[in-house]
Amino acid sequence: MLWAFRVSISKYTPRLSIVSLRTMSCRLSIVAGVFLALASCHTASAQDVIVTIKNDSIACKVVQKDDMFVYYRTASTKRGISQLISRREVKEILTDVRPADPKVVRRREVLLDERFRFVVKGGYSLLISTNDFNSDEFDTYYEERNSGYWYAFDAVYMFEENFGAGLTAGVSRYGNRVLIRDANSGLTGRLSDDITVQYIGINFIADLTSNRSNSGLTLSGGLGVTKYKNDFELFFPFEVRGFDFGMHLNGAYRLSVAPGVFVPIELGFRGFSVNNINYTTPSSTPPDMEESIGRFIRGNLPAEVFRIEVGVGLIVVF
Repeated sequence: MLWAFRVSISKYTPRLSIVSLRTMSCRLSIVAGVFLALASCHTASAQDVIVTIKNDSIACKVVQKDDMFVYYRTASTKRGISQLISRREVKEILTDVRPADPKVVRRREVLLDERFRFVVKGGYSLLISTNDFNSDEFDTYYEERNSGYWYAFDAVYMFEENFGAGLTAGVSRYGNRVLIRDANSGLTGRLSDDITVQYIGINFIADLTSNRSNSGLTLSGGLGVTKYKNDFELFFPFEVRGFDFGMHLNGAYRLSVAPGVFVPIELGFRGFSVNNINYTTPSSTPPDMEESIGRFIRGNLPAEVFRIEVGVGLIVVF
């Protein structure tokens, strides 16, 4: 009886072991299937998004990045092949974006790190000045003299996407000349101006668009130092020099013409006036004429250097 029981046990034990192994294998298969299903579900629901400088979006899987290109694959990309896009065309890469909730972004990588901005610009300048003779016969002379040109250079560091600071330096030039005759003495000579106004200052800049890589409005302004020089002639030549504090305020609409390259159309204002004036005359100037020149300069202080400037330029960011 004992033997029969042992046979019975030995007879059914292998069957129970096989059933147990089959059950465990089945459970493992289920777990593996669930895991693969979850993984595939995550892959299907999460993706990378490349945002270009033109604000176009590319839903893809980023494969690799180097100093020149970003390599990626999309649903239409053939097996074994990766597409590429220049880093200069990429604003940022969003990682693990879920179509069901696009606001959920695991990581944001900004590739377009354009911190430095260099500007060359110039154009027409109008000098708003009353430093002239109080006579109607010279109105035309001073209207022509006050129309000139300007050019400037800006170097800016953008410490935020839309805000930056740097330096600006500019030169404005004005001039005119005519022959004149003193009715009292009969002296004939020349009236001429050759004015150079130099300005250097701290420049603060604000882009009024959300993406500095696109066309948009820009405001800039700041304070600086103005240097004034006029090679003046009133029968006899003499030189007027001075310096004082100044300011500038500019508005520009920049047009994007290429990645990192813009053309600004600018309207600006520069001022104030110059109080610290000195003048020199040649040794051949008669004493009475030198005294008249001195009275004329002192009577026209301060030298006003308010300028309205219109122009275009070129902006390079890197």
